[in-house]
Amino acid sequence: MGRPLASRVIGGWMLALLAFAAPAIGQDRAADGADGAPPFVIRPGDVLRIRVWPDTALSGDFAVEETGSVYLPVLGEVRVAGLAIDAVRAELRERYGQVSKSPVVTVTPLVPVSVLGAVERPGLYRVDPTQSLFDAISLAGGLRRDANAKAVRLIRDGHVIEVNAKRALETGDAVLALALRSGDRIVVPERAATIFAPQNIVYLLQSVVLLLTMVQLGR
Repeated sequence: MGRPLASRVIGGWMLALLAFAAPAIGQDRAADGADGAPPFVIRPGDVLRIRVWPDTALSGDFAVEETGSVYLPVLGEVRVAGLAIDAVRAELRERYGQVSKSPVVTVTPLVPVSVLGAVERPGLYRVDPTQSLFDAISLAGGLRRDANAKAVRLIRDGHVIEVNAKRALETGDAVLALALRSGDRIVVPERAATIFAPQNIVYLLQSVVLLLTMVQLGR
């Protein structure tokens, strides 16, 4: 006899929850360099989302200047470029501990990534570097109907990685989970227009109707 329906439903929800939770846990570990992944290193142009409890007045989003420093409430200038997130978190916890009792400090980097081409909202986005190529495209509103999902390009430090996003989605290829870095550019090309594209078919039909009308008028 099969399991009761309620049990099957709960089991299904648990599997779905695990499917979503597992990548998130892996991404958090990757940000700190766990599991052999290289730790994320802060660069000028990044933004640090800093949250301090219980003194939330110390919280905010702070840009890393060209000098490699951020300017924080109470602390003033703090040099962060070239450091891993866990090192910055530890330093801020220690320094804020001198002005706030047992502060809880979280630091989330937000890096500039451009999403261009055949997406709904092309532009510059600030993303968590544990987010993926797929996440960035989603932030830009997703692919347009005329997008060529088979030739998405990730441009990083002058190198181009071409991704067949359509196939990757169908096969679950890990390339879509590729973590982003400061200055990455994602370019989604348009599909080449063909005579059988819907807009071209409409144009052809309109042309035929116009031609027939002209023939009728000429009789």
